[in-house]
Amino acid sequence: MRFVTYTTRFNKAHWLTLDRLDETYARADVDAIRQDGGKRYVITTRNVAAFTVDGPESSFTIDGQTLRAGPGASFERNNRTWTLASGRSTSLRKVHGLQGPVDDAFMDAFLCVRPTGAAWNAVAQTLAARTLDVFSANFGKWLRGTVRVKDDRAIGAADIADHNLILFGDPGSNSVIAKVLPKLPLRWSKQEIAIGAERFAAADHVPVVIYPNPLNPKRYVVINSGFTFRESHHSSNARQTPKLPDWAVIDLSTPPSTRAPGRIAAAGFFGERWELKENRGQIR
Repeated sequence: MRFVTYTTRFNKAHWLTLDRLDETYARADVDAIRQDGGKRYVITTRNVAAFTVDGPESSFTIDGQTLRAGPGASFERNNRTWTLASGRSTSLRKVHGLQGPVDDAFMDAFLCVRPTGAAWNAVAQTLAARTLDVFSANFGKWLRGTVRVKDDRAIGAADIADHNLILFGDPGSNSVIAKVLPKLPLRWSKQEIAIGAERFAAADHVPVVIYPNPLNPKRYVVINSGFTFRESHHSSNARQTPKLPDWAVIDLSTPPSTRAPGRIAAAGFFGERWELKENRGQIR
C-alpha cells in the first residue's frame, strides 16, 4: 500500500488509518507491505505521528523498528521511537474530524447561532447579519439544504452535544461567544482583537475562527463564517474548496464588495495541539 494525504480529514486507506500527523497540510506518506496473511507488516512513514492498523496480532517493522502488537493495534511516535499508543491523552490534538480548517465544520451536523444582544461594534453586527444571510441563501441554493438557526439565548445542552456551533456577532451581542472566548487563543475587547503578537482595532476588524468547542471539545465552534468559498466559486464543485485556514482577521475599514466581505488582514493555521504558531502555513 502507498498512501498520501495532507490532512486527517482524509486519513483511511483499506486497513490503515492515520490518527495524527506531525504537521497538518504538509504531505504525509505511508508505504506499507502486509505479508504472511497479515502476520507481518513492514511500514515506512513520513510526517506521521500516530496510526492504527486493522488486522490480527502481528509483527510490525515501522521505520526500521520492530514491535509485536495485538489485533487492531495503534502506534504513536515519541521523538524517533514508535510505541503502542497509550490512548490516555485528553489534551487537544488535531485528529480526524477535528483538524480544521473553517469549512470542516460543515462536514457534520451544525447549528448557526444568531446574536440577540447589543454588539460592541457596528462592524461585527453588520458582518454577522450579512454573513448569516448569504450563507443561508447559498447553502439552500447550491447544497440543497436548509441552514438551522437558533438564538444565542436558546442554546442548550443538547445543541452543544450534537452540533458544531457557528457563532455570529461579537462577545457583546452573542452570549455563546462571550462564554467560550476565555478558552480561545485570541483576545477580543471593545477596543482590540489580539491574536498572538498581532493587534487589530475592533472598530473595523472582525475575527473568523474555528476551534474545538470549549463546552464540548468533540465538536467545533466557528466564529463569523459560513463556508469560505464565494458566489464566484459555484460554477464548479472543484472550486468549492476552503479559502481560509483555521483563523483570519477581516479588515472592514473599506466597504465590502459583493464578492467578499472584506480584506483579509491576517490568517493562519493553529498547530497540532490547536496552539498559535509563528509559521502560519497555507492550504495547498
